[in-house]
Amino acid sequence: MKGLEVGKIKQVTQNKIKAKIASNPEFIPNLVQKVSVAAKSICEWVRAVSEFTDVNNDVEKKKSQVEAMNQQLEKANKILLQKQSELAQVVKKVTELEIQFNQNKQEKDRLDQDIQTTEQRLIRAEELTVGLADEQERWKIKVESLTEEIQLLLGNVFLGGSTVAYLGPFTGTFRNQLIQNWMEKATELTIPLSEKYNFESVLGDALEIQQWAANGLPNDTVSKSNGIIQKYSRSYPMFIDPQLQANTWIKNSYREHNLKVLKITQEGLIKHIENAVQTGIPLLLEDVQEQLDNFLEPLLLKQFNIINRRKMIKIGDREVEFDPNFKLFFSTKLANPQFLPEIFIRVTVINFTVTEQGLEEQLLGDVVQIEKPEMEEEKKDLIKRISTGNMNLRKNEEKILNLLANSKGMILDNVDLIENLKISKQDAIQVKESLVNQEQKSAEIETARQQYLPVATRGSLLYFVIADFTLVDPMYQFSLNYFKRLYQNVIRNSEKNDDIKIRISTLIDGITETIYSNVCRGLFNQHKRIFSFLMTVKIQLNAKQISFGEWNLFIRGASLSIQPPAMPNTVKLTPKIWNELYQLTTVHQNFIQIYNQTLTNFKETEQLIQSDNPWSLLNEQLTPFQKLMIVKVLREEESLYAMTYYVDAILGKKYTSNNQASIEEIFNDTDHKTPFIFILSQGADPLSSLIRLANQKKISSEKLRIISLGQGQGIIAEKAIESGVKSGDWVILQNCHLGKSFMPTLEKKLEWFEDPELQSQFNTGFRLMLTSMPCDYFPVSVLQNSIKLTTEPPKGLKSNMFKSYTDLSSEQVENCEKKEPWKKLLYSLAFFHAVVQERRKFGPLGWNIRYEFNDSDLETSYTLLRNFLDQPQEIPWDAIVYVVGEITYGGRVTDDWDRRCLLTILAKFINEDALNDGYSFSDSGVYKQPAEMNIDGYRNLINKFPDFEKPEVFGMNENANITFKLTESKMALSTILSIQPRESAQASDSDQKAKTPDENVLELCDILAQKLPFQIKEQEKKKKQAAPQHTSSEIDSLKVCLNQEVQRFNKLLSVIGNSIKNLQAAIKGEVVMSAELDKMYSSLLNNQVPQIWANKAYPSLKPLASFYDDMIKRVNFFRDWFNLEFGYPKGYWISAFFFPQGFLTSVLQTFARKNQIAIDILGFSFKFFNYVDSEMITSTPDNGAYIYGLYIEGCRFDINKGILEDQLPGQTIYQAPIIHFIPTQDYKPNPNEYSMPLYKTSLRAGVLSTTGHSTNFIRAIECPTKKNPDYWILNGAAFTTQLND
Repeated sequence: MKGLEVGKIKQVTQNKIKAKIASNPEFIPNLVQKVSVAAKSICEWVRAVSEFTDVNNDVEKKKSQVEAMNQQLEKANKILLQKQSELAQVVKKVTELEIQFNQNKQEKDRLDQDIQTTEQRLIRAEELTVGLADEQERWKIKVESLTEEIQLLLGNVFLGGSTVAYLGPFTGTFRNQLIQNWMEKATELTIPLSEKYNFESVLGDALEIQQWAANGLPNDTVSKSNGIIQKYSRSYPMFIDPQLQANTWIKNSYREHNLKVLKITQEGLIKHIENAVQTGIPLLLEDVQEQLDNFLEPLLLKQFNIINRRKMIKIGDREVEFDPNFKLFFSTKLANPQFLPEIFIRVTVINFTVTEQGLEEQLLGDVVQIEKPEMEEEKKDLIKRISTGNMNLRKNEEKILNLLANSKGMILDNVDLIENLKISKQDAIQVKESLVNQEQKSAEIETARQQYLPVATRGSLLYFVIADFTLVDPMYQFSLNYFKRLYQNVIRNSEKNDDIKIRISTLIDGITETIYSNVCRGLFNQHKRIFSFLMTVKIQLNAKQISFGEWNLFIRGASLSIQPPAMPNTVKLTPKIWNELYQLTTVHQNFIQIYNQTLTNFKETEQLIQSDNPWSLLNEQLTPFQKLMIVKVLREEESLYAMTYYVDAILGKKYTSNNQASIEEIFNDTDHKTPFIFILSQGADPLSSLIRLANQKKISSEKLRIISLGQGQGIIAEKAIESGVKSGDWVILQNCHLGKSFMPTLEKKLEWFEDPELQSQFNTGFRLMLTSMPCDYFPVSVLQNSIKLTTEPPKGLKSNMFKSYTDLSSEQVENCEKKEPWKKLLYSLAFFHAVVQERRKFGPLGWNIRYEFNDSDLETSYTLLRNFLDQPQEIPWDAIVYVVGEITYGGRVTDDWDRRCLLTILAKFINEDALNDGYSFSDSGVYKQPAEMNIDGYRNLINKFPDFEKPEVFGMNENANITFKLTESKMALSTILSIQPRESAQASDSDQKAKTPDENVLELCDILAQKLPFQIKEQEKKKKQAAPQHTSSEIDSLKVCLNQEVQRFNKLLSVIGNSIKNLQAAIKGEVVMSAELDKMYSSLLNNQVPQIWANKAYPSLKPLASFYDDMIKRVNFFRDWFNLEFGYPKGYWISAFFFPQGFLTSVLQTFARKNQIAIDILGFSFKFFNYVDSEMITSTPDNGAYIYGLYIEGCRFDINKGILEDQLPGQTIYQAPIIHFIPTQDYKPNPNEYSMPLYKTSLRAGVLSTTGHSTNFIRAIECPTKKNPDYWILNGAAFTTQLND
């Protein structure tokens, strides 16, 4: 096989091979392989040789043919070569002729081209000359401008960079002040800068700012500055953004870049941040608090590591690659966050809190946009055209300069240059025309805008009154978006008028009324009058119809820095009223007339003081606010009512009427995305009203989901919301204040409501209704984006009684074994319940502690009463009184004196006489026990009750109403003062010399420091000899008590002195202004006792001025006692003691040691003198102590008769006579005398001590009386050691 020459196989042999293969079908390699692998290879070889032979034979035939044809080709080529030689000679001649022709033609074309080029160059030369002349003129102006800018560049960029670096955290007003200071300093240092420096023009871009505005950035100056600061800051921005304006802007600006929005408390936060950093997605972290997590520090400080040419950064425990496109933003809803310095180092804090001026600009833009939309659009279009034209000019200028610089050859041949000069000229003309148009249009637009400025001003003023109200109650949250919606709706829907003045007036009235009505429905009644009052004051302050001096004196009272002249003997006023009356004359000349009237004709002023309506007697020359100020000074208890008269006089009656919005009315404002929140007060429950509304709207019980939040209910509530949005259920979540842990979940759910991608899943019939007591952890975002309605229990005896009988059914009234006693006692119990509820309005005069008695107490008492009456035996009066008084109602009472009062009231209603028809529940006989009747009869009877009950129904003197009014007025004034910003304290009048808050506080500190007494020191004693009647071995209890008191006062004086020094140093910048000192600063401005003093001081309710004078008198009392040569004071001012109980125990100890009697069996008996002046005490008593300085509330002590008597009309506080506290062995109080409690302050309430008494309570004093002691118990008669003023 190896030696076979395959190419020489004959055809015969080949035919045999092929026949052999064809005849044997099994001669196939695959089949042969089954027999032998070696045979398979031979088979394949044989078949291959056969196939090769066939092919080779064909090839040999073709080779022969090719050889024959090559011979023919060689012959033809010889002939062709001869012919080609002949042709070449002909072509050569033709080519020579063509070359000659082309040369002649090119010469002709060149000459033609030269003619055209010369003509074009002449044209371009003219264009170039004209174009460059225009450019030269513009460039000349530009060069001059740039030269000037370059000269001012240092100062302008310095101010711009400083603004970016330092001014972000501050408000617009303070930024302007700082920039002004910097400009003055730069001028002083001869640093060149623009006279009219504008941050926006230095670092801002008009087109970019316009785009920001389109993305939701407010169009006011501060917001635009904030945008520029954000753009140029090197560190990541932290937005102080309570109104969510920055949030909206960032979300809109980076929505197309897949912005990721996360809460700082969100689970898996680190993982989300890692992903954003790696992928370059912008990230917004919301709801940041005052501190940032440590894991963010490397990212905030940009601590990059380069690993394998990759930029890496550590987040948490991982190193991740940093994408340069990554952006990070922080935002906090805190209006005034107290960031540590470390935060300011790590991030750029930018204050987006809206200001009055900023909001005014925004609202002005809104009103013009709605009223004159074409004008606003024209303004935007002009800005865009000018910006575009300037941008094109700049581009063309750069291109022209580039072409000129890089031009080669003849410049006249540069067509691009000429064309750009043409375009530049056209753009310049267009921009110039646009600028002229803009100036004209801007003037027209600004004139038109200014016409609407009063509307924007009113809106801005109202918003900030609303914003301040969040300090009154955390539930009073209203978002800026909600406010703007109301504002814009009024503009769109109010009556149109071509007369611009009428239109402006309509808009102002409409906005004021709409804002008032919408906000008021979410306020408690006690705060509605305050809200309307603050609205009115804000409007008048802005219009300069009230000066800051008048406003400050009204809310803060008399200043320590102004001392009045001595009060004449003919004037019978308290020192406080005299001081404030004099200080009125320092704020406005209109008050001089009433001051002079008081000096010359006090009877007229006295008539004003005693009048039932002092407002009506005041001089009409006074402004309404000045009338209010006089009423507050002379009749403080009438202040709240005078505030109502004031609002009525300025804004009208509709702002003083207390119209309660109904659930049905407000329901129409809700939708499936807007929750309905009921803000509860104690004793109020809107559930029955909600169920009634559901029935009216035909909502079946299956579609009404009512869940009371508490432990374990959060998951159920969450599922109810998730299913309710799809099925259209009404979900009512009760008592949200009890579901604190559920509140973050609720907030997330409501954010889910706003997701546009999920709107298709919502059933529009869905409603979410929430009820909650006020609490500071209720989500702000939920409150801001909801409809709010306050619910309060009925007020007044009549309303309380009617509610009690409305809740009762006819079956309940009729169903009892002893029907007549049951109905009588049922009526008595309802009356008792109403009395104990309404007695709270008198403050401490009614109850020492404000107890939250509610309907469940009454229902329990009904049940117990029926159980007792259903028994066959006689009525168990003692058991009923005990169960109702000591357990049902008494179980809530923690003060023993309140328990005594409660049982005394109950005894008046639950007794055998109460079963008699006509039994009187009040001395006047207005309220009596009716004859037996059905439930409708009782309801009709109650409907005939007086609308306003008199104090006598509570067993109290008519003067109790004065106390009630005074309590209400003080609470209102205190609320108003608590929400005042510090800035409002800065101006004493509208003059140019108004002092800043710092100047006022420094002046006050100087006055306080000068008046501060020295500490009482041992060295001051003239003699250290003890009293001669005591031996040296005895412990003098009174001296021990004195030393303890002296130590306490020395500590107080030390704290006061040190804090004044520290505050002065802090204001001057010498030490850090700590939070404690900052609170002290505010207290001094507000004429309040600083907390740092109060912590070391005795209990006191006095304002700062009175407290300080009182403190000096107390120190002087103890200094005089401490410096006595021997013996003891003739009388003791018990009010001066920190711990009067300790002093009284010392008196008993002294008597016990003197007479060798056990102190346990000693008590005090009391002797009342017929004088009140301590100067009339001539000597010390043999035993006990003479006590002076006490005051009486709820009654008076008749010195002539020596007994307790009713107060005289209009006088609520009386000075008590000198009382001799006599230590008496085995003393037992006379049951016919009134045991009158003695309290440190008129507040009466305090911390409950282990004795069962309040820490405010000192002891009881038995007082002689001819009336039943119960009479004085119901009057709330008590001693106090001090007045409140």
